[in-house]
Amino acid sequence: MTTALKNLLWILTLFLFLGFGVGSLFLPATLSPRDPTVTLTLAPGMTTRQIGKALRRVGVVRSSDAFMVMALVRGQSGRLRAGTYQISASEGLDRIVARLADGDVLRMAVTIPEGFNSREIAERVAPILGCGVDEFLAVIRDTVLARSMGAGPAGLEGYLFPDTYNLIPGTGASGFVQRLVERTITIFEERYAARAESLGLARHDALTLASLIEAEAAVDEERPRIAAVFWNRLREGMKLQSDPTVAYVLGRRPDRIYYKDLTVESPYNTYLVAGLPPGPICSPGEASIRAALYPVPNSRELYFVATGDGRHRFSVTNEQHNAARRQVDSNRLPTNR
Repeated sequence: MTTALKNLLWILTLFLFLGFGVGSLFLPATLSPRDPTVTLTLAPGMTTRQIGKALRRVGVVRSSDAFMVMALVRGQSGRLRAGTYQISASEGLDRIVARLADGDVLRMAVTIPEGFNSREIAERVAPILGCGVDEFLAVIRDTVLARSMGAGPAGLEGYLFPDTYNLIPGTGASGFVQRLVERTITIFEERYAARAESLGLARHDALTLASLIEAEAAVDEERPRIAAVFWNRLREGMKLQSDPTVAYVLGRRPDRIYYKDLTVESPYNTYLVAGLPPGPICSPGEASIRAALYPVPNSRELYFVATGDGRHRFSVTNEQHNAARRQVDSNRLPTNR
């Protein structure tokens, strides 16, 4: 073999090794499909180079430079979106760039149960949204925002529709709150606005009444019956005397309310103030909204008392109610009235 041929072979081998070495940088960081995912948050304003270095640092790409080249080839350099992502090291560069360009951010499913008030909702979702509980509550209490969205004068309490939602971590409170409020208003307007109008009940008052029903009821079949009691008391000019309204003022659970608490000064205290409170005390589900607008017809019941098993005993007269309370007390079960 001549010297020239040997030199040519060495050059070809060198190019092959260089080509393989450079090409390997574009391969997935691992070829194992079982490789665990990495959660990575990309801040707004990060450059493609900074993103590439962040990806290399957590081990999901082999080379930040190769990542930059791939973003450039795809025409996505400078167009990658901020957010929190879950990325596997087994994903190829092309796939990673595509996901960052599409904003395929991490979403977390969070359930807001019926009957949660704004503080309970804030404590559940604020850590995911990347804001403080007080910051979330400030959005709820923003009367300017409430008016702009067609909600009540007391803020957005009761307008956060309970359901399961996919949250994007770190996106803040405002957008999520508006999403929930819009859902409540849309559902009400499409399904219940006509019925409320026929009853002479404004949307805000309907949601307020529904929130009381939600806070009182534990059994679905009792919701229309509880609604009828409240309607009957309103017609008779009687105070609603709902323990959950006092609990709302005091920030306690309804089963922790005592007789001495019933004198707390607040427009929400339905033991002192006649009619509905100024606004909802929690987020009612659709079953309670429906019950508020479709109470049991022709009911004459004016009272109910909790029996301690999630149900209530209903009465027409005060005498019947007192007898029911004595029966409940004799069984040593908690009462609501």
